[in-house]
Amino acid sequence: MYALTLGFFYREIRLDNFWAMAKETSKGVSNLLIILASAGFFGYVVMNTGVGEQLVELILSISTDKYVVLTLLIGFLLVIGCGLDVIAMIFIFVPVMYPLATKVGIDPYHFSTVFVLSLGIALLTPPVGVLLYLVADMAEAPLVRVIKELIPWILVQITVLLVVAYIPALSTWLPGLLSK
Repeated sequence: MYALTLGFFYREIRLDNFWAMAKETSKGVSNLLIILASAGFFGYVVMNTGVGEQLVELILSISTDKYVVLTLLIGFLLVIGCGLDVIAMIFIFVPVMYPLATKVGIDPYHFSTVFVLSLGIALLTPPVGVLLYLVADMAEAPLVRVIKELIPWILVQITVLLVVAYIPALSTWLPGLLSK
């Protein structure tokens, strides 16, 4: 309501173009809702089939070294982020992965930071990358062109993720300082 009121106040929205804008907005929102509904269903299936527990067992059977586990978690989150919505990933995988992370000695703050950075990358990766579709819709540009333009930025995000993941002090120094 606030944005609508401001639109009328600043004369960006007028009665003659209101319905056209509402129709265009509805198209964009409906595309996003279809993606979110599919991701929600996938999340429901993953949560109710026990895939999360099997994932923990698989990772622990490969290694109990915290950096190997962190690498596997990052790889998993980046791959699964292509097919799941961020909210679904949080609800499904935090309860499963947090005990795994603490079991192998990963600091909770460090795990949270790496998890959130991975989710940030997932927001931009197709086919479910909600921000990707939103940006393409707002820029009125083809999705392929937006993806091509985003590749360097996604590589920078992955680099930052790896630096934070393998230098835990970057994500734990401030909480450690504040907890003293």
